[in-house]
Amino acid sequence: MKKVARNVLLLGLGSLFFLHDPAAAGTSLWKIENGNNTVYLLGSIHLLRESDYPLPPAIESAYDTAQVVVFETHLDSADSPAAQVKFASLGLLAEGATLGEVLSDSSYSLIRLLAVEVGMDIRVIERFKPWAAALILSLQKMSQLGIDPAWGLDRHFFKRAKKENKEILALETIDFQIEMLNTLSEPDQERFLKHTFEEFAHLEQEMPRLIRAWRDGDNDETAELLSAGFDGYPELFERLIKSRNENWMSRLEALMRKHEDVLVVVGLGHLVGEHGLVQQLRARGVPVEQL
Repeated sequence: MKKVARNVLLLGLGSLFFLHDPAAAGTSLWKIENGNNTVYLLGSIHLLRESDYPLPPAIESAYDTAQVVVFETHLDSADSPAAQVKFASLGLLAEGATLGEVLSDSSYSLIRLLAVEVGMDIRVIERFKPWAAALILSLQKMSQLGIDPAWGLDRHFFKRAKKENKEILALETIDFQIEMLNTLSEPDQERFLKHTFEEFAHLEQEMPRLIRAWRDGDNDETAELLSAGFDGYPELFERLIKSRNENWMSRLEALMRKHEDVLVVVGLGHLVGEHGLVQQLRARGVPVEQL
């Protein structure tokens, strides 16, 4: 099964993972109506292109209706000098250590190949921990492909919400996201690096298909592209998706008690599948409708 790249950390940690939902149709947007307000759940593709706009009318309508817009993290914090400093300090290996010393020979060979592929001198990332090196290479690869994070769905709505003075909330902090990756075990960091390498092999071919499936609400196509996104990486799925979804459930329940309408923008992988927020909400008796 082919895979597509996940946009992580400063671009958003919304990894993409999909299990087929036969009832799904329309768009990657869900609606919860209750006695207090309407909460919209929008599955984000963090790497859209300028040509992917304008968005489907249902998504634009949900944004227009919402007085509160919620993201995985506050993007101003993610872009702050403090976040960059924390990434650099936590992402570095111990003094004198190098990637070649902490990785297996096979993994180090992969990262050298990937650095060559994206036009980066291996010495630029030699002192970084595997998880940080993977993110740096991801950014370089996306730049090479002409993918601009500025057109990502979360950043698009974040900029609009700021301009229009809508209330902006975050499900977690950028510090939490950095710490989450930094506390991966050494084997998991190496798996994360290999995972990134595997995704790159199919990014250019699969991303247009994924965007079409996301835009059209074509769940069969999305399932074909993403159902195996974490095959072989159960520990990463637990850390990056499942545990975070569990943490967010109480936040969603609190949002449903607000009197203002709310739009929640998170990576599509957090909404769908057995451990997705949509299924978890339905299991609690919350009616969730895909638009």
